[in-house]
Amino acid sequence: MRGIIGLLMLVACGESNNVPPGADAAKAVECVVSDNTDTGIFPTTIESMKAITDCQPGAMAGLDPDGLWFLRRDIENPFGHSMMRMNNSCEEGFSIEGAEVAAFTDDHIFYSRQGQRGNFTFQVAGLICSKLEGGEFFFQTQTCFIQGEEKECQLRSFDAYPFTVDQSVPSANIDLVGEFKQPNWDTRFIANVRVKGSHAYIAAGEVGLAVLDISDESAPAQIAVLAVPGQEFVNDLKLRSVGGKDYAILASESGLFIADVTNPSQPSFVARTQGGVHTLVLDTVGETTLAYLADGGTPQVNVVDVTDPANPITKGAFDFGRVTNASQLHDLYVENKRAYLNAGDSFVVADIADNPSESAIIGEWVGPQPLYSHSSWVTTVDGKRVAVHGGEGYGAHIRTIDVEPDSPTFMQVLGSYKLQDEVSAHNVMAFGNKAYIAYYQYGVRVLDLSDPTNLKELGHFHTWDAQTSLATSFEGAAGIDIDLEKGRIYVADYPRGMLILDDKTSQPSAN
Repeated sequence: MRGIIGLLMLVACGESNNVPPGADAAKAVECVVSDNTDTGIFPTTIESMKAITDCQPGAMAGLDPDGLWFLRRDIENPFGHSMMRMNNSCEEGFSIEGAEVAAFTDDHIFYSRQGQRGNFTFQVAGLICSKLEGGEFFFQTQTCFIQGEEKECQLRSFDAYPFTVDQSVPSANIDLVGEFKQPNWDTRFIANVRVKGSHAYIAAGEVGLAVLDISDESAPAQIAVLAVPGQEFVNDLKLRSVGGKDYAILASESGLFIADVTNPSQPSFVARTQGGVHTLVLDTVGETTLAYLADGGTPQVNVVDVTDPANPITKGAFDFGRVTNASQLHDLYVENKRAYLNAGDSFVVADIADNPSESAIIGEWVGPQPLYSHSSWVTTVDGKRVAVHGGEGYGAHIRTIDVEPDSPTFMQVLGSYKLQDEVSAHNVMAFGNKAYIAYYQYGVRVLDLSDPTNLKELGHFHTWDAQTSLATSFEGAAGIDIDLEKGRIYVADYPRGMLILDDKTSQPSAN
């Protein structure tokens, strides 16, 4: 039975993840009525679902359910949500992606999908038949696993509503130069990008390291792929050049994998370290270059000397969870051994010692909960060190935080920038008075930081298309790299691929 319960959590709703528009956002497709509710041998039927749901007759009247729906399960959990796609047309009728049974009438939306996982047969059924006061719909799912005579079911409830992203304002001050996408990138999260010269290096999930020739920016071409053994997920990468050689340092599930990319068309692994890595950053002080690593699960900074990338040396770790509110370390920015730690429940500043275990906490910001501190970048604005902080998950957004230790507002929020609760930022970079944001379904956003208390948008580019969406919560612009001299923005986008953008945003003047 434990096996059944564990599997319930995996398929209950599926990723397959500011305004709940409800019926007001849709036009009814009068010609379509589909009421296929036959679930065959499977135990959950529309009748059994309605028996445990307070349905409202006519709750779906006037609604066109076609498109993406946002499903919010737990407002106290930044990641307690998912998405699904409904299709409704006069020509093809009503369907829900992945469901064998789908019904839509004025009274309800019902679906059922089933399949096999290991020795278990499963069914997931869902019903929407009532509307909440805020305009959302009440959505219940029941997941059942069956093995012989044994059956285990779990009921879940969601607030559900059609999901839209406002793209009424066309892309502004940023133009598309070129883009590239491999067919197998559709199903793999394209996490980050770094560019050196005429080559782009992509952290391409299970694909591994993808290398693109971008000498013709209008037509990037893939010239090499280097998979991590076991097709481990590559979530991040950084580049280092030393001694006439170029290296790509990859973050993977079992450690760092370091590739010699001096010949970009023939990359090869030359070294690795042990211990899972989710994100990393490099910091060079004098003749020493250190890699600071986050495993994404523990509040610990791991430090590796990559002065010679072909011979990495583990230096130790700083466990800061015991003296802060941090729950885990997801990402970090380090400059001159000062680390800015995106640590889940809090954002922490620390000075990293030569012996990492002797490092010291300088300050901590604990924001309104639920908070997931996801990524940050630090820049100098009007002589003051300012962190551009990105949260991830429902309700998260961009904040500027004073990280100047001598400032009277040290570790206090200065300003913020928010688009809508359902969409958050993934990666950020900042240089001088400008911040560049990979903002998932909102594409790329460039912000004016010259007044950190009053953030203004300088430009944006829409990378995401609802029609080609994979119906996942976290898709769109994910990774970003900037070439200030060329005026280029390089974007790793899931599922679109790698984009090269021309940055035509103005340069803000200092206060």
